[in-house]
Amino acid sequence: MKNSKKSMILLWISSTFAIILIQAVFNYLRGMAMLKELGYFNAESGIGLRNITVSSLLLSILVAIIFYVCFMIISNKKNNKSINKENDEEKLQVQKISDISKAKNNDEALEICRELNSSTEEVSVSISELSNFTESQAVSIEQLSASMEEMSSGIEQTAENIQQASDFVSTIHATISVLTDSIAEVAEAAEVLTKESGNARVAVSDGNEIITTAISEMNNVSTRIRDLADSILILGKSAEEIGKIIEVIKNIANQTNMLSLNASIEAARAGEYGRGFAVVARSIKELSDRSKDATTSIGDIIRKIQLDIKEAVDKSNKGLEELETGMSLVKASGDSISKILSVVDKTNQYAISVTESTRLQDESRREVMESVDELTSVVQEISATTMEESASIQQIASGVEEVKGCIEELAAGTEEITTVTSAISGRWKELMVLLDEK
Repeated sequence: MKNSKKSMILLWISSTFAIILIQAVFNYLRGMAMLKELGYFNAESGIGLRNITVSSLLLSILVAIIFYVCFMIISNKKNNKSINKENDEEKLQVQKISDISKAKNNDEALEICRELNSSTEEVSVSISELSNFTESQAVSIEQLSASMEEMSSGIEQTAENIQQASDFVSTIHATISVLTDSIAEVAEAAEVLTKESGNARVAVSDGNEIITTAISEMNNVSTRIRDLADSILILGKSAEEIGKIIEVIKNIANQTNMLSLNASIEAARAGEYGRGFAVVARSIKELSDRSKDATTSIGDIIRKIQLDIKEAVDKSNKGLEELETGMSLVKASGDSISKILSVVDKTNQYAISVTESTRLQDESRREVMESVDELTSVVQEISATTMEESASIQQIASGVEEVKGCIEELAAGTEEITTVTSAISGRWKELMVLLDEK
């Protein structure tokens, strides 16, 4: 019954070790692959996580060694049965001592003593070997206990590293959350900028078309004003020609007046015969006076027209200069609007680029967020594995303490057996001396 119970214990220990080892190796491989995939394999921030996975693997290997030592120690407990058997043999030897008194002669008793002495020496050798083994196992247990303390300290350090890694992941998560809000704000601003730049481009394009049309119309007006100025100049020249003609008419009127005066003088000389001619001369004089007055009025009008034409020409020239200045300003405005249109186009392109970059940043942010979530899962799994290994080590430590107590009991029993064996060996030697004397 006891053997089956011990077999079950050994089976449970072996299966526990196998599960811990397989889980640790799996977590190690998965953790290293995850760190490499996330880009933390060579990063300074991933050293703690990488040390955690390596520590977990080394811890599992050390646990394997501990299980092996425990297995050897438990197996050595079976040697206690051989010690008990040797105790039984000693009892038989004591029984044989009583048989010596019943021996038929000294030779037979001496032979029995020699056999018993040989058996006692063999038992002493076995007990000495067992004592040495017990001492070595005690040293191993002490070393194992120290290793357990180091492992416990290592697990505590690993737990601290895991906590730091968890805090680091939480910080990354919070930073990414803030970055997400910033990216959303930038994306919204980029969309508004794209929309407004598009509207501005349409408005600037319309303004550019209007200015182009205005420049064309102003060119037409300038052409018409030039034509009008040319017509006014021609009209002024015509007025000058009319003035010259009026001067000619005025001269003719003066000459006619002189002729009428001479005719009147000649009619007066003719007397009664020259009265009719005098009437004609007066009519001619009146007509010349009226022509002179008309030419004078026409001359005044022509001079006034010439002044008006000159003033109109001056005004048209000034208007033409102002029109040319306005055209220059409009052309400059058109050039400015063309530059503004170019700037708006570039701004629109930048806004589109910002929108695309924001979209790519959002995709990268989602990938990083997924990686952080996976990293959080890995850290949680490593933390759970560390807690399980800590519990397993505590159980092993308890088992080591029990084994240590058993070895101490075994050592005490070995010392007692050694004392008894030494006493029996001394008695055999005394008995053999007495038998030799007889």
